[in-house]
Amino acid sequence: MRPVRSQPRPTRTARSDTTNLDLAANTCGAAIADSPGGLFAADGSQGTSCNGNTGRNAFTGPMFSTINVSIQKNFPIGGEGKMLSFRTEFYNLFGADNFYNPNSLLSTDGFTQNPDFGKIKSAHDPRQIQFAVRFNW
Repeated sequence: MRPVRSQPRPTRTARSDTTNLDLAANTCGAAIADSPGGLFAADGSQGTSCNGNTGRNAFTGPMFSTINVSIQKNFPIGGEGKMLSFRTEFYNLFGADNFYNPNSLLSTDGFTQNPDFGKIKSAHDPRQIQFAVRFNW
């Protein structure tokens, strides 16, 4: 009888070229031949591949925190199911600054370093308030 695992095993996706870069040594060599244009090569020239020793999920992005609130008030008008509804919706109620992850593109052509590498260049939506009025009859 096999013991029951409390957590699922991590899964890996299979590559078509049977090259496992996770287990490769810490060396630099020729680019993977079957990749379109080679590694890091946007112009079609062959770049080089270097396998580092940083573990998987070693970095985390900025924290994301938002609270959305909706308030609605109904007023009966004149009977027979007639109703006037006022609704207010608040998105990111407290206006928290929620940034996207830093730019992870080290090089655009395989030779020069991207000046925006590691910089945060954008943010999620700021506080938004929406009002609505609805009349049902």
